[in-house]
Amino acid sequence: MTTRRVISVWLPDWRTDRLQRRRPELREKLLVLIRAGKGGDRIVAVNAVARERGLAPQMALADARAIAPGLTSLAHDAETELLELEALARWCGRYSPLTAADPPDGLWLDVTGAAHLFGGETALLKAVQADMSRMGLACRAAIADTPGAAWALARFGSAAPAGIPPGAQKEHLAALPVAGLRLAPETRRQLERLGLKHIGQLYEIAPAALRSRFGVAVPQRLAQALGREKEPISPLLHEPAYYATLRLGEPVGTLSDVEAAIDILAARVTGRLTAHGKGARRFTLTLYGPMGGRFPLAVGTSRLTSDAAHVKRLFRERLAALENRFDAVFGADAFSLQAEGSGALVPHQGELGGAAAGTAETAILIDRLQARLGRDAVLEFACRESHVP
Repeated sequence: MTTRRVISVWLPDWRTDRLQRRRPELREKLLVLIRAGKGGDRIVAVNAVARERGLAPQMALADARAIAPGLTSLAHDAETELLELEALARWCGRYSPLTAADPPDGLWLDVTGAAHLFGGETALLKAVQADMSRMGLACRAAIADTPGAAWALARFGSAAPAGIPPGAQKEHLAALPVAGLRLAPETRRQLERLGLKHIGQLYEIAPAALRSRFGVAVPQRLAQALGREKEPISPLLHEPAYYATLRLGEPVGTLSDVEAAIDILAARVTGRLTAHGKGARRFTLTLYGPMGGRFPLAVGTSRLTSDAAHVKRLFRERLAALENRFDAVFGADAFSLQAEGSGALVPHQGELGGAAAGTAETAILIDRLQARLGRDAVLEFACRESHVP
């Protein structure tokens, strides 16, 4: 019988790294993500530069500005963050068909029986970390028989790709902190106050005693990590690929040629979406040069869409925004278009007075403005509570 093997991928700076991928200029800035809280805005995440200056999650934004007046603050978007984490989990289908997001900053890969395809477990872990690094994502990864053991090792073990041999969870987890058991913060503090700081210290305590003193989570997480209790992973269902390619006999290099390719690809991709009753929120066009060059171009929508005409307009706005920065002189002999963030389209019944139509027209206008000016350039007023009178 093949031993189960699971990889836990930890992306410690996922919340800021995902933004820095789209806006590389943020890498050199003191970046913090914030959300409204009692008494004012509070920090949810910081990038590496801000961390070096002493900024940290849970800190009040006002206090952070006192330490670093020049910091850059952006609103934390938890919904988009999760969607992008799930998209990354699906991308990891190249390693295993069984992948899942592990919010807020991790991934699961069940690679049972698959490691030999990559040259062994160590080579597979190195490939995962190298691919994440190429995408600008800080990453640590570990492999073990159980999700719990891999999770603990990825976060509290060696920074290098690490693995626990089959059946050896107990000895390898003993020296790791109890935080590696994925416990609630208050439960972890209770254990530490009683001097129970390492996982190995829990081995000699009866499960019933742990349950009566700390609740069901401690003995359950310990049993799962050691392989005494099964912990299933619910893999993401990989959606049909809403993807189309166009190959040409010879390179083309004018904007009109690119627009013609977009027209063809948009019709194909949105046709497939419509056939499945779905729409998408993001479309990525990639131009491939004959010498191996790649030029990706993406547009997003504020609501799910399968409207080919709308997608075409957004790409035209995007191309117009690039102006002289778009250099198609090198020529492109292949194009691809992929729809991402797909979901079921829900029909909306019309209303008297045209309110629904007005909302749809507003969404289309927002999409076009964001395509031309950039996502962060289009804002809206919103009410929020404040302690300021």
